[in-house]
Amino acid sequence: YYKIAADRGVPLAQCEVAKMYESGRGVRRNVTDAIYYYNLAASQNYAEAFYLIGKAFEEGRIVARNYEKALELYRRAAQQDHPSALYVIGLAYEYGELVERDVSVAARYFQRASNRGNVFAHFNLGIFYCQGIGVQQSFIKAKSLFELAAAEGYQCAVRSLLNRTFVEAVESEIQAIELALESETIEP
Repeated sequence: YYKIAADRGVPLAQCEVAKMYESGRGVRRNVTDAIYYYNLAASQNYAEAFYLIGKAFEEGRIVARNYEKALELYRRAAQQDHPSALYVIGLAYEYGELVERDVSVAARYFQRASNRGNVFAHFNLGIFYCQGIGVQQSFIKAKSLFELAAAEGYQCAVRSLLNRTFVEAVESEIQAIELALESETIEP
């Protein structure tokens, strides 16, 4: 049924058929057809197609490895708020890969990806808040992000939430906020 929908111009189906041809799942593996269907979906400005083709260029799977082309395609997907593309671009800025290193920009991409539900972005942004990288340090915000990632089963986030030093830092920040609020209270 995907093939019928793909041939009728449905970009989601075109991506699914491309993945089938790429992996050989349910059909005979055919890289040429995989590329053809990915390109059909991309020609309709379909974010997932840009992301998947970008990933193929990054990994050198069905096309020659080309990091610059991968980043360009990730950017096209990110323009449509594709969560995984936003996360990958955030990593590029965090580590200065193909772009000038800028942790503030990385944090903004992680925030956008986190807002779209990317579990890895939840965790990385949590680390940024925990360490004050590209954002103002906030253990409370870090905890909230780690909780989002942990709820999706991300074990690094679970371990972070159980870390005694982190728990103490969160409690200390909460106490500081409570004291600040108490001092703002006007006494009669």
